[in-house]
Amino acid sequence: NDANLISKSATYTFTLNKETNLYAKFEEKVPEHIFRVYFRTSEGSVDYSLGTMYSQGTISGSCVEGTDITVTAKPNKGYKFVGWCDGSYDGTVLSTSSTYTFTVVEDTYIYAKFV
Repeated sequence: NDANLISKSATYTFTLNKETNLYAKFEEKVPEHIFRVYFRTSEGSVDYSLGTMYSQGTISGSCVEGTDITVTAKPNKGYKFVGWCDGSYDGTVLSTSSTYTFTVVEDTYIYAKFV
């Protein structure tokens, strides 16, 4: 209950003129992480669970740890989607499905690979 909250500052100065009980209240901070999804705009586009992004071939955001992000690759005419890769276009293939959901538990970088 914050009904008797005196200060939200980590430092608080006061004068004691009677017996006083003070309590420090702490809340666990949920870690935030960044995520980036890269793709080559000449080869395709990517929709993701928070909207559609075409800007320079990068979706970038931050969210609290444990957030699920869903991305869907859409190849341009003449291209085929081949997989979601970890860390680089030639990284470990995470999924070959055009729709992929990942849980952000650390800073995350994935790439949509088209051929």
